[in-house]
Amino acid sequence: MTAAAGVTASFDLSFFTLTVAIAGSADGTVVSNPIGVNCGSTCASSYAAGTVVTLTATAPSGAAFSRWGGACSGTTPSCAVTLDAARSVTATFSKEFTDTAVTATSTLVKAVHIADLRSAIGALRSHLGLSAFSWSDSTLVAGTTTVRAVHVVELRTALGQAYAAAGTASPTYTDATLETGQTAVKRAHLIELRNAVRALE
Repeated sequence: MTAAAGVTASFDLSFFTLTVAIAGSADGTVVSNPIGVNCGSTCASSYAAGTVVTLTATAPSGAAFSRWGGACSGTTPSCAVTLDAARSVTATFSKEFTDTAVTATSTLVKAVHIADLRSAIGALRSHLGLSAFSWSDSTLVAGTTTVRAVHVVELRTALGQAYAAAGTASPTYTDATLETGQTAVKRAHLIELRNAVRALE
């Protein structure tokens, strides 16, 4: 030191990214506090190191929040994540099926049941990066559309593709081969498909 001198030290504040994914048989939204994440649309945001981010999941009509995964856990619709590193969180939503107490002996299989399953399987496919499935009788009308074997075959096919995308073995079904115009649609077919949807969530 030959004369007085000044020194400035600069420090960069670290930031970490929080990434949210939506999964399951229904869509939903997850928002953060502090703001940044609004998933559906914005599913990742960066926050200063040490920030505690509260995530809140909201299910749409006809669905329910199921559970958190990744850096969050539990089944309540809110969770808190401390950003001491990059973190990922998954929010799983479940489709609520019409006539939840379907029994193998007393429930008539209706068009609404097929429509419910199409919606649930469509959400699963979307979350797994698959394209929309092309359904026969794309518009099902309650009280008008007759449920046919082809509807069940298509549901099984579309769901089987989702299982493959998830790297999971496809489920087995009663009446493994359904003959269009010959095999009657049974309540067991509906129950099995619903169970298979739940198992993939």
